[in-house]
Amino acid sequence: MDRQPIDNLPLTTLYLAEGARRCDLQRAFIAYLRAGGHDTAAADASLVSFERALGSMREHHQRLRVSRRLP
Repeated sequence: MDRQPIDNLPLTTLYLAEGARRCDLQRAFIAYLRAGGHDTAAADASLVSFERALGSMREHHQRLRVSRRLP
């Protein structure tokens, strides 16, 4: 799989919106697991990994916006 950044502003905007939604859902699931007394180490690690990837996409998205001089 090619890991090059996507130079498509609408697509990266959509990816970030869906990524934020996914993080919220995953946080809610982790809270649910904790309330049930379950170990959440794997879920926490997965969330941290995804948040890092999302952070990289945010930086790339910002570079795209700047290169197109968008607010």
